[in-house]
Amino acid sequence: MSLYAPEQTVGPQRVTPQDTVAEQAVLGAMLLELGVAEIVFGILTEADFYREHHRTIFRAMQAVVCRREPIDLITVSAELRREALFDEVGGSEYLTALIGEVPTAAHVRPYARRVWECARLRRYICAAMESVNDAYAQPANVGDFLAEKALALTQLAEERCGDSGGPVHLADLGEKGLAEMDAYVDDLSDAENMPGFGIPSLDHALGGLPWGSLVTIMGFIGFGKSTLALQLALEEAWHRHRGAAIFCGEMPRMELEAKLLELYTGSVVRVTPSAVRQDPERTKALAREGMEAILRFNLAVQGSEVPFTYGGITRDIRHLHRTRGIRLFVVDAFGNLATGEREDVLELKSAAYGLRSLAGQLGAVIATTSQVTAGRGGETWTQWATELDAQSHITLRLAGADDTQTIEEQRAQKRVKLIVRKVRRGDATGRKFTLTREGGRMVEVDWVDREPPPPAPRRKEREDARYGV
Repeated sequence: MSLYAPEQTVGPQRVTPQDTVAEQAVLGAMLLELGVAEIVFGILTEADFYREHHRTIFRAMQAVVCRREPIDLITVSAELRREALFDEVGGSEYLTALIGEVPTAAHVRPYARRVWECARLRRYICAAMESVNDAYAQPANVGDFLAEKALALTQLAEERCGDSGGPVHLADLGEKGLAEMDAYVDDLSDAENMPGFGIPSLDHALGGLPWGSLVTIMGFIGFGKSTLALQLALEEAWHRHRGAAIFCGEMPRMELEAKLLELYTGSVVRVTPSAVRQDPERTKALAREGMEAILRFNLAVQGSEVPFTYGGITRDIRHLHRTRGIRLFVVDAFGNLATGEREDVLELKSAAYGLRSLAGQLGAVIATTSQVTAGRGGETWTQWATELDAQSHITLRLAGADDTQTIEEQRAQKRVKLIVRKVRRGDATGRKFTLTREGGRMVEVDWVDREPPPPAPRRKEREDARYGV
């Protein structure tokens, strides 16, 4: 089946601005690869497509996303059949051919931009033709007429692809600029209304986690990354009475709920094999009582049973933000999105940038965890933290309390250091906190319990040691 339809013309030898191939490439890329739809929905609307059957397919894709289903050949075909439009758009032959026409889904942005540009040219033509027809009617006030039409064309010219905005001239802000600065100062002084970990000194140093931020927690396996991330989510849903969502790529949902239960009860309830074998009825009763409280929270969880994909996560984040008002999202083990191959690292780079942009668009906090693994030759490398660290507004690093010990020895200790590597605002960068697990949670070690640091050597002693004196 041919994908190409006859060109429609406006007047003699004039072709309406359109790019059928670009429209097909956009739709084909959305069918071909998960996560592409999130990019396209941020750029195009149904009205931007010139071909009516392309508008129908795009509208079906939007309906699929609203039901929180992945966009693919099966789900879109089912939606079109449900609306009795499947044969009208060309059936399975046309949908399959759309996928075959995509050179690569990685270039979906320029394809979408081309569709967007053609749509704006068509709008310009319509506006200009309307102006011509109105001018022939000889309006009573020519000055007002020209000003009105000029304003309409100017507004069209100032539209940006995907509403990306542009530079703001400060001189044009006036009172709005003053009000914005007042709001910014008030925001800084109101850290209690921002998400936090429930660790007073850390939350005070960070000034809370600013809305619109991407936060990354890094560390070796077993140093408490997931515990700290889950603690952040539970703090938001429990103590701050708002809401949180957790996407966990390492634990099944029931195991994740058991971990939350342990955090909520301060380790009073531990649903573990040893606890169940020791007293199954008591464990069941305590777990049920704790879960009755947790079920009342505005808390959403997704375990590792569901495929861990960037497109699925971003779609769910938008849905939960819109329907549940949730503004804090934890993505545990973000590196599970990729396998470690070169092309997957490049994909993760795009995903990290996408999460940063999504946090800003929604005015939300997105917290991720990043594993640090021992590499070849004794060197250490951060599996995914390079890109996450580059995009994050706040980066926290968990490390062993004693740098002279091996990773295994550090893991066996009850204490870890939390280092603020980067912070969006404030002066907490470089601050260190000593944490320990207590009641299943990460808490700060009291100053009186800390081992005092060794006294710093005097300058002469340092010089003597340096030169072997």
